[in-house]
Amino acid sequence: MRSEKSNPFMLQATHLFRPFLFAAPFVHDVQITMIFRMDTILRFWVYCSYQNHQHKKASHTRAEMIVEILRDYERTGDAMRYVNAKGQIAWKASPWLISRLADAEREVQQDMEEFS
Repeated sequence: MRSEKSNPFMLQATHLFRPFLFAAPFVHDVQITMIFRMDTILRFWVYCSYQNHQHKKASHTRAEMIVEILRDYERTGDAMRYVNAKGQIAWKASPWLISRLADAEREVQQDMEEFS
């Protein structure tokens, strides 16, 4: 079985989680790994956006940037959050994004046919 770190279909990010904000000083931070489950189409576009924003927002962690990108995609209607069969939260490309990509692909094919 492959480990989660070697799985190319899951982006991982690490957060610090403080269980009780009002707790005594002896409570230590617990490290939690967040896995962003995405379909391949959305993962590609999130990766492209991450590469574009990586240099602009160097102070942000990888997890913060991925969360920000996914929020933007949800706001614009390019991505949607859902609960998969295992009960886990995941994201996938919206039908609107898929149709726009299909239209763009058709236009490119038509342009290639015109120039051939």
